Amino acid sequence: MVVKTIQNNLKNGHKWTPEDFDYIRVEYKGTLRSAEIIAKYLSNKYGYDISKNSVLRKAYSMGLKNASYKRWTEKEEEYFAELIGKYPMYEVHRRMNNNGYNRGMESLKMKKNELKLSSEDRIGWYTKQEVARICGVSEKTVGKWIDCKSLKATWHHNKQPSGTIGRAYWHIDESDLRDFIIKHSIDLTGRNVDLFQIITILMSNREK
Repeated sequence: MVVKTIQNNLKNGHKWTPEDFDYIRVEYKGTLRSAEIIAKYLSNKYGYDISKNSVLRKAYSMGLKNASYKRWTEKEEEYFAELIGKYPMYEVHRRMNNNGYNRGMESLKMKKNELKLSSEDRIGWYTKQEVARICGVSEKTVGKWIDCKSLKATWHHNKQPSGTIGRAYWHIDESDLRDFIIKHSIDLTGRNVDLFQIITILMSNREK
């Protein structure tokens, strides 16, 4: 079993853990030497080779580009929380960096968890990916619902995207998702739905 686990990790790449992130955050000094020390420590810990380049890439994705960790300011956290309440993560990442807050996607995800924020706390709408998770179906299924007009959706900001990022641009209003859930509740029966989120969506109409 241990050998198989090691082989899988070598084949698929190291599965980074929160403990790994904490260790990198503390020990990475923005130098090749510190990356080598981290790589050696992790290699000994897991029993298979983790290269310094892997550590460097992970440190970069965490936003650890300088010799010392750049701590979040209160203003930066407030701006981040404001964006989480409006946009999906890829757009939060873009806007943060455009405004001079140079953070990697991994760093943003960790900060979101630290502040106990949820992208679904944004007011009034959901992405196709989020609807798929809430309804316990694949994104392809949600796409079919949209194509056959049973679930109303628009392009975010009425701007049709190009390339492979289209799924994140679907803008599904909470009221339209609520109507869909009510009309198609039988179709959701037996699926691995997010019951808490569905109840929240259905109840939000009563609070208005």
